[in-house]
Amino acid sequence: MVSRSNSNPSHLVVNSRAPKVKHTHNWGLFPPVLASAAFVLELTLTPATLPAIRGALELELSELALYVNSYSFAVALGVVFSGVLGHKCGETGVFLVGTLLFSIGCFLVLMSEQIHSLLMARSVKGLGAGLFIPIVPVLLTKATSEKPGRILIVCGAISGYLAGLAPITYGSLLKEGNWITPYISLAVISLLAFALSITSNKRCDKTCVKQSNAPRFSIVEAKGLMGIYVYIFCTYGAVTYYLFKSPILVSDSGFNITELGGLLTLLWVSFSTVSLALRNLVDSYFISFVLATAPVALIAGLVLLSLPYSPPILIASAFLVGVGLACSNSPSTQVILTLTPRRFHSLASSLDFIFARLGGVLCSTLCVVLLPQAQVIVLLYLLAAAIAAASFVRPILHQRMLASVNAPRNKLP
Repeated sequence: MVSRSNSNPSHLVVNSRAPKVKHTHNWGLFPPVLASAAFVLELTLTPATLPAIRGALELELSELALYVNSYSFAVALGVVFSGVLGHKCGETGVFLVGTLLFSIGCFLVLMSEQIHSLLMARSVKGLGAGLFIPIVPVLLTKATSEKPGRILIVCGAISGYLAGLAPITYGSLLKEGNWITPYISLAVISLLAFALSITSNKRCDKTCVKQSNAPRFSIVEAKGLMGIYVYIFCTYGAVTYYLFKSPILVSDSGFNITELGGLLTLLWVSFSTVSLALRNLVDSYFISFVLATAPVALIAGLVLLSLPYSPPILIASAFLVGVGLACSNSPSTQVILTLTPRRFHSLASSLDFIFARLGGVLCSTLCVVLLPQAQVIVLLYLLAAAIAAASFVRPILHQRMLASVNAPRNKLP
């Protein structure tokens, strides 16, 4: 990561060039932020549009499941290719291809009249999303090398507010059965990200040219890196468990769909609000304490979820899970990019998404194969492992930050 010197000459030089650097960084932020917004809106608006799509295209329930899963499988495939291609050929080119495919997929969905063409369109869209979403944190940290953690967590907060407010906005502003407008909006946002990325980056980066002379680096052997992947696996798995289990439990307890929507909105709003509150801590030594807070908050939220249901308990549970997600989501990505050499950022970010999804698959499966008491026990063990992983990474991260702060400016990469 980029270090800064406190000497007076360097300070004067930085100030003399500050306006130019600030202008460049601001333009570089727009493409990844817009792409992240499109990705989050897709996740939150798709469930809301399913009844309208089912009625408009006369789909069976099994076909509707294929409609949802085709996108998820394509995203997983795209994430794998994103890491490899970004490492070999540069992140900007992969980001451009991904946003373009995402936009094309949106328009193909609108033109589909049969299930086969619809599934193909969703697959194209999912492949594009899988290509660009791991590149988003890499581009954000490139555009704001002074405070990379801050921009990551602010972008996450924006995504959280969108996730919480988009379904409510869709339901209140658009007519029932209108699923076309959301897809057009997603295509336009993705195309804006594509166009702005071209204007703010004249050429794709040339990291692949420099790799032949670069020292050897192994993600598996890197100190602390596998520990933070274990942390991501455990914490994201616990959050996925909550998102999967809470609607079922709330519905069985007699609460209506409006109350369930309010509960999920509270989770995302608390996630975004806490993320913004942490924006000045994630680039400092406090990031270790932030990471350790996440499993504790998730444990408290899941324990409350297992208690007899009442509105105050459900509200407290949603709030605590939102806090846990805020303390683990962007901060863990920041740690990964801190512990990884710049040329491996796209590959490391892809593994971030892969470990998160694997944890989600495991923990959502717990809801089916285990009894409720056993589910809580397994989740507590997973979150205990997350606390252990955060403790293991802490001294390594502190050592890396100290080396970065004390490094002379003329030796910066």
